[in-house]
Amino acid sequence: MLVSEASIEIPESARLPPPALLRSCRQLCNEATSIYYAENTFHATIEETLKGPLIWLTCTRYTSRILIRSLTLEYKVSKKLHTLHYKFAKALLGQSPVSSVRKAQVSRTAGVDEMHRLARKALTWVVLLGTKSEALRFEGPALLEEDEFARRMGGSVEDVVRGMEDDVRSIWVMSLERQREALQRPEHREGMEKARKEREWIMQ
Repeated sequence: MLVSEASIEIPESARLPPPALLRSCRQLCNEATSIYYAENTFHATIEETLKGPLIWLTCTRYTSRILIRSLTLEYKVSKKLHTLHYKFAKALLGQSPVSSVRKAQVSRTAGVDEMHRLARKALTWVVLLGTKSEALRFEGPALLEEDEFARRMGGSVEDVVRGMEDDVRSIWVMSLERQREALQRPEHREGMEKARKEREWIMQ
């Protein structure tokens, strides 16, 4: 089957064999390739690296990559960041020393900065590899309303952690738009176009 109703999951190993039809005779392969890459939604869950989707894109032929219309990256809060959120929540609720609040705040900020770096790297590589930036989507919850966020921050440790992690994942979604806007600036666009053409020339 060439077109899947559900998203096609890109594993962390990046081993995603194409359908058998794409491995048949050349004529069938040429006709089916455009349908497979253009009509499906590809999905990858990332935690701390972009290894899976970037290796998969790199190993996919350029003529196929440019056909992709929908590639979704879902940000999963790492175990390390989850532990920091948990410590932060306990400190906020007075269940651990106040001194740990500042440490947790600094660590969480570092985690959010790393997430922005991943977003910038994802968009840059996707464009350099020939896929249109419009094809890229970041998956995550909508930004919490201020009263809902306040309610969670005043609840149990689990409520606070869930509120912070939903907040981080919503920032992930907004980060794509921020990076996409930056990419449209003349100086960035010219540099990216030059790099993309150089890469195409090397791969020919």
